[in-house]
Parts: sequence; structure tokens; C-alpha cells
Amino acid sequence: MSREQLYERVWTTPIDRLASEFGISGVALGKTCRRMNVPVPPRGYWARVAAGQKPKAVPLPPGPPQFDGSSSTPPDVKGLQFPEDCSGLHPVAREVRVGLRAATPDNEGHLKIGGQTTPHVEVTKAQIDRAACALHFILMLLEARGIEFRKARSKYDKAYFLQGGGLLYLSIDEPIVTVKREPTDQEKRRPSWEWKTQTRQPAGRLTFSISDDSYGRGRRRDSSWSEDETTSLEATAQKVADGIWEYYRELERKREADAQEAKKREEQRKVEEAEEQKRKHASRLKTIEQTRADDLFRAAEWWRIYQNTLDYINGVERGWKTASDGALSQAQIDWLDWARKTATTISPAQSGYPEPSADGAFDAQAVPFGGPYPHNREFSRPPTMPDTTPPQREPSYGYSSYDAPAPKPYPFWLKYQKH
Repeated sequence: MSREQLYERVWTTPIDRLASEFGISGVALGKTCRRMNVPVPPRGYWARVAAGQKPKAVPLPPGPPQFDGSSSTPPDVKGLQFPEDCSGLHPVAREVRVGLRAATPDNEGHLKIGGQTTPHVEVTKAQIDRAACALHFILMLLEARGIEFRKARSKYDKAYFLQGGGLLYLSIDEPIVTVKREPTDQEKRRPSWEWKTQTRQPAGRLTFSISDDSYGRGRRRDSSWSEDETTSLEATAQKVADGIWEYYRELERKREADAQEAKKREEQRKVEEAEEQKRKHASRLKTIEQTRADDLFRAAEWWRIYQNTLDYINGVERGWKTASDGALSQAQIDWLDWARKTATTISPAQSGYPEPSADGAFDAQAVPFGGPYPHNREFSRPPTMPDTTPPQREPSYGYSSYDAPAPKPYPFWLKYQKH
């Protein structure tokens, strides 16, 4: 929901009712409005509306800058200058400066800060103000470009940049360098292995690095910038801000590419599903046509069996009458009645076959796609009708369609013989 949509809903529906509609609490909805800079009706507003009054709504203020990754170069932020001193710093940069000045240095003179509200900064006392000014410049540039810096939700996480769901962590460090000097005359009088000509000391310059992992394991090859003799701190901070903007631009382009790819896959899936439905529809129609033909053959075979059974029953009756001069016993009469009734059960005519409109040819083009499909009787196979086997393809010995014979099973008795 955009700011404009949320603003319209908040000023047309009471907060409590709107929060219930969204499935959240009124406090959570209020925090969301404050975070998105959406004004809410003051106390008593809805009572005045219920009384028939028409109080004026607070106009929606301009929203924060929106991220735009359509350009190949970072947008220029006019009027923003690198701070000359530490007055008027960004709240996060000010917190970093205060925290570093109150920190205790380690063995190498480094002061450390970083955690839930600030990025990781590790510098000496001489670089505190420079690091705070550089951080201020980076934060202001990125906020003007629609990239916000957020406090971590958990005390075990670190503060991060956020845009479009992508988290990015910033670290500012002052490296320790090894300085080598020439041995003194007094040192030269001693063995060379006792010379202490190398010392470790702060470099006096700042290094900036970004990572998509809070532990720094997700750094890329082009995710670190350092100031040197040819690059000022302001230019380095500008490169850091441009690098973070470029990271989110690539992330947005990748997200758009993934969305396009997902859309293509979905379209391809729908096409394949439609083709599969067409194939199933054609197969169903072919099955109905084949089943009706099979019903005809089976019905004819059941009719032949029925006629043979009647001929047999009539022959039995004639034989009994010839043997008894035309007189039949009651048991013989009962058997003939039972036999004729039993034979009737296998006659296709008993089930109303054939029904020309339901058992013959049908117009496949008139059948709706997906059904309903014509009904089939599906007679059972008569016991006298042999199963038809599909025609066997003759083996071809060409290079393209050679069918190798199936391997013969390994003899069991030979498999376990001792050699």
C-alpha cells in the first residue's frame, strides 16, 4: 500500500476499525503511519464527524525520496557538501562520534563502536572526527537517493541500509600498517636478528567496506574503498555512496530480471498445461471412439454366445421330447425355463444395445473442451474373445533404429562358483 492509499484509508476509517481490517493492532498501525510520514486524525476528529461537522484533514506531506535505479549513473544530489566540522551531523554519525570518544582503546589504539543502531567503526582517536564526517556525508547522499539506514530489530544484529528488501552493512576501519626503518649505529653493533626495525602503527587513513552479511562474509571484489595520496576523504566517501547505490541498482535489475523470468516460466507452464489439456481431450475422444467400436465387437460376440446357448437349449429340449414321445417331466421343464432365463442375461438386447444415438458414431467437434464427454457402455470381454496383442515391430539393424536384444539373465549357479 502506497502512502497515498494509506492516507486515504486513515482519514476515511477510524484507526481501530482499520487496524482490525488489516489484522494488526492500532499501535502497530500508528507506528506504520509515523514511519511512512502519514498524518493521522487528531483526538476527537471522529466525534466531530459523527456530530455532523466537517473538520479539515491534515494534508499529506511530501514523502521521502524514492530510489530510482533506471539510470546507469547515480543521481546527483545538489546542495550537499562535505562537512567542514562536526556541527550538524546526521544523528547516526553523531552517535558514532560520541560513542567513539567514550570508548576505551585496545592494544593498538583502536576505538570500536557498532551494533544495533550504528555501523561498525574501528579507528584511532585522531580519526574520530574524520570518520564521523565521512559517515554523515554517506548517509545524507544515500537518503537523498532513496536508501535509508535502519536500526536493527535484534540486539544481536547490526544496523543496515535497506532498499527493496536488500540489507547491506557498512564498516569503517583504520588499518594497521607495518613501517620499516633503517637500523641505527647502535643496533648495527648487535646481531641482525636482534634489530627491531619494523613497527606497527595506525595508517592514518580510512577504509570503507560493504557486505550483505552482518559478519562481513558476503563481501564482493569491488566492495571496499580506501583513501590514499591521490584520493581525498570526500572523494572516497562519494565512491562509497555511489558503490552502495550501484549495489541496490544491480539488486533491483536482478529482481526485475527474475520477475520477468518467473513470468516467462509461468506463461510457458500455462502453454504446456493448455497443450496437455488438449492432448488429454483428444485422447479422451479417441478412447470413447475406440471403446464404442470394442463394444460393438463384444456385443456381437455375446450375441453369438447367446444364440449358441439357445440352440443348445432347444437341442436339449428336442432330445428329451424324442426320448419320451413328446412328454417332459416337471424337472425338465424347470431346467429349460432356468436355462432360457440365464441365457437372456448375456443378450446385448437385454441392456438395450444398440441405441443408435448413444452407441454409434459421434461428432468429436461438438464435444465441449474438457467435457462432459459421451457415455460408453464398456461391455466386459466375452470368455471366447481372445486378447489382441499389439503388432510387433521387426528389429532393424540400421544405425538409427537398432533394437539390441535384452541381455539374458546371469546363471545363478555360475554366479556363486568358486574360481
